[in-house]
Amino acid sequence: MNGQNILELHGSAQSKSAFAIASGPSSGLANPDTVRNFAKDKITIGTNDVWRVLDGGPINCDYFVILDIRFYEDHFHEIRSYLQNYPNSIPITYFDLDIPHFRIPIDMNWDARQELRGAIQRPYHPDNYFHGHSSGVAACQFAMKLGCSEIYLLGHDLITIPTRTHGFGIREQEKKTNYQQGLTMRSGYDLLATHAEQEKISIINLSAISSLDQFPNQSEILQ
Repeated sequence: MNGQNILELHGSAQSKSAFAIASGPSSGLANPDTVRNFAKDKITIGTNDVWRVLDGGPINCDYFVILDIRFYEDHFHEIRSYLQNYPNSIPITYFDLDIPHFRIPIDMNWDARQELRGAIQRPYHPDNYFHGHSSGVAACQFAMKLGCSEIYLLGHDLITIPTRTHGFGIREQEKKTNYQQGLTMRSGYDLLATHAEQEKISIINLSAISSLDQFPNQSEILQ
């Protein structure tokens, strides 16, 4: 499975529910035990900070997506320790690792905003991934590829709050009041919503403070 092509996973979770947890502040505001219980019967797909996403604590993911090779290199030891504790969790990357992982066929130079402006017409296909400037968008695309009929989101916030920039707390280099990265991610979620509607896949946002309005919000589920 070391560097295995992700194409073979197509439809492997047909009609199951997915839980895509990203690193936004809301993932750390929810009760960790409630989140873990919610995830138990779902295909759980994390992004980046899976070892600390729940207010500094881990979540056991079936898969976790890392699109930023620098992030992987900066947190090499934490990620390797997480994988030792949760050996069932499989990294999803676009770059090669020396451990078992799946490669995601994603064009890191392609911008979802081009499609939304009509510059590129790319209908949904399970093997076509687009870079939404967000590993959370890629995680949702992966859930769609698996054949999941519904996808629950947590931590896909695109905003920060004074007490948190991420689920684990505050990363000092983030701009608390002017989160430009969140703005660049927006178009990726817009295109994701379009593709999900085309495929009749339900995406439900469980984040109480998320700025996303493309999906119905049911944050009360985790209360």
